[in-house]
Amino acid sequence: MGKLDGRVVLITGAARGQGEQEARLFAAEGARVVVADVLDEQGEELAEEIGASYVHLDVGREEDWTAAVASAKAAHGRIDGLVNNAGILRFNALVDTPLAEFLRIVQVNQVGVFLGIKTLAPEIAAAGGGTIVNTASFTGLTGMAYVGARVVYNLGTEVRRARELGSYRLEEKLGRGGMGEVWRARHRMLARPAAIKLIRPSAGGSSCSATPSACGPSSRRNSHDRTA
Repeated sequence: MGKLDGRVVLITGAARGQGEQEARLFAAEGARVVVADVLDEQGEELAEEIGASYVHLDVGREEDWTAAVASAKAAHGRIDGLVNNAGILRFNALVDTPLAEFLRIVQVNQVGVFLGIKTLAPEIAAAGGGTIVNTASFTGLTGMAYVGARVVYNLGTEVRRARELGSYRLEEKLGRGGMGEVWRARHRMLARPAAIKLIRPSAGGSSCSATPSACGPSSRRNSHDRTA
């Protein structure tokens, strides 16, 4: 019997990399996974292999989120959880970063997370409660040279959202990783599936505390977009 039996979970950036491993893990634990990505061929192949469904989703487009939710609900009837895994990274100096590139990263890494929470929180609440997992980077705390276009996740904003979403019977977790941590994070995740399982909070809601270690397992987002 799996830890996620019967739960319906949408995972962004799930066609390959860390997102793929998350999709495989959740499926192995009994979840009904919705693989979401812009890499349609790879995403559809993975979904077929693990018995999941696939939706095309550019996380920076609100209309894509609306369509993805409609597709997931048509296939499974509800959504219990979301893993905001999609993200992109560009390597260059800050002063050499084109504005268009910076704005694309903001659109995926920040706006994408915002739209995911905004769209899915009411759906998960309607299903009786669940969990949203947001992945980010340790560079948000440590900094890193030559990633001028990297938009780090705002931990303070995360804590505020987690507290607000408690009223939705929703638990929000922040997974943190860093450069060189992708595969190590993947193996930790595979070894500790309970660390990111969906949880139905008690009445009154639940949230992360302001302590980073209380906000979930170390993780780092998979590349979501290869066209920018």
